[in-house]
Amino acid sequence: MLLTTDRELSATGVTVAGGGISNDANHISAPSRTGDGLAFAIGAALREASLGAAAIGMVNPHGTATLYNDEMESRALHLTGLCGTPCNSLKPYFGHTLGASGVIESIVTVHGLAEGSVFGVKGYAECGVPYPLNISAEHRTTRTDAALKTASGFGGCNAAAVFRRGTGRNAYGTDETGSTDENAAAERSDVFGGRYCDGENPARQDGTNGAETDRDDAQNKRRQETAGGQPGFTGADESSAAANVGQKECAAANGNNVITNAGQAGCSETERIHAAHDTAHVAITRHPEVPFGVFIRERYRALADPNMKFSKMDDLCKLAYVASCELLAGRRPDCPAERIGVVLANRSASLDSDMRHQAVIDADDGGGASPAVFVYTLPNIMLGQIAIKHGLKGESTFFAFPDKSCNFIRKYAEGLIAQGRMDAVVWGWCELCGGEYDCELTLTEKLE
Repeated sequence: MLLTTDRELSATGVTVAGGGISNDANHISAPSRTGDGLAFAIGAALREASLGAAAIGMVNPHGTATLYNDEMESRALHLTGLCGTPCNSLKPYFGHTLGASGVIESIVTVHGLAEGSVFGVKGYAECGVPYPLNISAEHRTTRTDAALKTASGFGGCNAAAVFRRGTGRNAYGTDETGSTDENAAAERSDVFGGRYCDGENPARQDGTNGAETDRDDAQNKRRQETAGGQPGFTGADESSAAANVGQKECAAANGNNVITNAGQAGCSETERIHAAHDTAHVAITRHPEVPFGVFIRERYRALADPNMKFSKMDDLCKLAYVASCELLAGRRPDCPAERIGVVLANRSASLDSDMRHQAVIDADDGGGASPAVFVYTLPNIMLGQIAIKHGLKGESTFFAFPDKSCNFIRKYAEGLIAQGRMDAVVWGWCELCGGEYDCELTLTEKLE
């Protein structure tokens, strides 16, 4: 898969028009059944793409065919107005490729968008989610220029990307000169062939899941009404998005940390730059004499904030958890949960737990593994533990670097605030492997 800014190198003409990342702040290995976490990511992706839900012609969700995940995704698509959009899962074709699934399924989705195809869900028979989706076992043709891909994973992480087809000669609805035919463009969301999940209508039918669904509807409606001043979970329509861009102002740097477009210099009339400043900092370095297990337990007890799940965490998560509690003690940012992000980096990722996981397998001659260890073989689990503890539903992103001298993480965190994506970000370095450890976290907030 080639990611490039040079359109001449693209064989499909499809671009990444928008993206969003969020955290459920609910559980390290199970999805939130409310769907609001994924809905926040979808909404952010639509807003960056300046598209409304009606402009999306196909959706490829995570689609694991598991009860909780499928229910969550149907709720998220309901919240974002996408229940009636042609939807498919690609996992029936090649299984769950774990960490590679997002990239592999994006490649296939881009291919489908380029050729105007919504691939059927192999083996699909009947709908089993509370909000009926537009799913078919048959391949279908589509007239659309935009597709949405979502993914969800351990640590409560959610991601959404909007892919958009170009408007050149090969795009649907253009004549030989590349001009767009308005009538054809108006039909781009039409889909031919297949059937809706509920047999007739893609819209959810009232009473699908009884009182529980009605209660969740009321809760999600309140979430939409209080989503931090954003236009609910959905992206603004194209006209209002353009108006919002036109109203943005360019603020001058005033001695605080100011950054535009994740590190790019410059400021135009249509960019709004938010100044950011550090409001808290904490560092935990290796104790030269006390073993980590003893050291971190004492540091945890000093918090005087019991958590029954602390003992189950791996050492990397314990380090990040304690540091975050010290960082945010009495100073959690006063802004909506979905406006507070977590961005961390280290050198070894989850290698310490990876080696423990492999040791368990080797001890049993490859006959088994420990689920309690396996769940920690992803570095973003430590972000999930921080998000769950402090109720942070904003961007949740991990990077790997050779050492912490790189200034990228600071620039990235400040960029999230500068672009108006986040109001506050917990960011920094958290490394632990083979008895060596080092953690340094900073809280950076938008300067009002």
